[in-house]
Amino acid sequence: MRPYAIAGVSYDYNFSSNQDNPQDNSDGEFRAKKNNFSYELGIGVDLYLPYFIFSPSIRGVFAINDELVRDNNPNSQWTGAVDYFGTRGVFIKFAFH
Repeated sequence: MRPYAIAGVSYDYNFSSNQDNPQDNSDGEFRAKKNNFSYELGIGVDLYLPYFIFSPSIRGVFAINDELVRDNNPNSQWTGAVDYFGTRGVFIKFAFH
């Protein structure tokens, strides 16, 4: 048995971002940024069994930058009230080696 902790940063490119589209939500177009950065944290354990290694872990991914492209009108009903829009996720991973 061997416990471990993991941490790192990651970069994501959003191919369907619509960032450069001049239309906004009032025209029916949701826009997000193309380039997104996040940090990742996790803990887990390697269990050495007779025929394989079982590695359960729990990991979290959290965005660093705001991913939302605001509407042209600062008082927009769609993006005006949003302070921050970023990716957040918690994952449970079961790996068999």
